Parts: sequence; structure tokens; C-alpha cells
Amino acid sequence: MQAQATDLDILPAGGGLPVLPNFSINLHVPRGQHTPAVTELARYLRNGFARLRALA
Repeated sequence: MQAQATDLDILPAGGGLPVLPNFSINLHVPRGQHTPAVTELARYLRNGFARLRALA
């Protein structure tokens, strides 16, 4: 289940804000043994960003 904030608005492209530069986020999981929580968090984040890329 995903929580949604009810007090936020989506601003239009012409809302007067500057264009943001491209950026990247790197996820590094240490080598060796991973706890199930680390493995699941990495999987969740990778899948979430993959879905966002697919929508773009």
C-alpha cells in the first residue's frame, strides 16, 4: 500500500520554476553477506525507479 500526501500539488511545467538538470542516483550494496532487509530494499528501489523510467 502506498501513502499519498493530501496537501501537495503538482505544479504545471510553466509554473515559473527553473528547468532542473539531469541527475542520477547510484545504489551501492556492499559485497559479501546481505541481510534480507538490505536485499529487499535494494530490489524495491530498483524496481520503483525502473517503473518511473518506463513511464517517461
